Amino acid sequence: MDNYINKMSISNNFITQFYNSKISNILPNILIKKIINKKNIYFLKSNLNKLPQTNYPFNFSKNDLENFLNKIEIEKHKLPFNEFPHLALLLKYIFKSKPSFSILDYGAQFIDNYLYLKNKNPEMIYYYHDQKNNNLTIQKFIDEKKLKNIYVFENIKEKQSLKYDFVYFGSVVQYLENYKEIFTEILFNKPKYIFLSGTSFYFKNSEEKIICKQLNVFPQINYCYFFNYEHMVSFLKTKKYHIEYVSENLNGKPINYKHINKSIKDDCKYLDILFKLEE
Repeated sequence: MDNYINKMSISNNFITQFYNSKISNILPNILIKKIINKKNIYFLKSNLNKLPQTNYPFNFSKNDLENFLNKIEIEKHKLPFNEFPHLALLLKYIFKSKPSFSILDYGAQFIDNYLYLKNKNPEMIYYYHDQKNNNLTIQKFIDEKKLKNIYVFENIKEKQSLKYDFVYFGSVVQYLENYKEIFTEILFNKPKYIFLSGTSFYFKNSEEKIICKQLNVFPQINYCYFFNYEHMVSFLKTKKYHIEYVSENLNGKPINYKHINKSIKDDCKYLDILFKLEE
């Protein structure tokens, strides 16, 4: 089977049509997975007009959190599992004259980011936010372990009185259907910085955003936005934020965009963008 798949000559256009069709649901997952791996398929442009209501399901257990806690105690310099592993150094540089800064980690997932950042920035106040079940699991873990200076940020609209200096979106904005509303709520208190890490942008296509089907973690299938770079920059500019720096994300192997439609497949970049509040 592997040799047969290796010899298969399949056009990118056919792959897009196939994986967006109902026919793909008939084939065994093991065969679909082999094709995805052999053709190195990451994303396909979908036919959806909005993100599915249930998208990017991600849950973890108390044991997962225990493992991260034990690892960080043994390997204090081990980088966390996120899209920008040098976040601790960036924070230390930005807040070198204000070591008691606060950060909102939106879509934080595990607890390793907090543990590593706290190790490097001991006076940091850390606000955690993720999916509802994960928020509950983290809160119980915080209470049990009596962790310091970490707070679960459950409902953005109910927490507008909270102040935070830095907002981190680690490869998460693209999975949020109501991302503009979330930005508006979070930026109400005018944090000094907002960092979008590990996000796909295109430059020439005029559409504000497109929806892509993510297959590199098959059999789990996620859907995500690709954003028009100028649209995103202009939107945040209306909130009084300008670009402090932008660079290609170099965490892990390069993202393969070649199976997305012709208009943007050679125009996509996986970027980190730091925005700063205008003085």
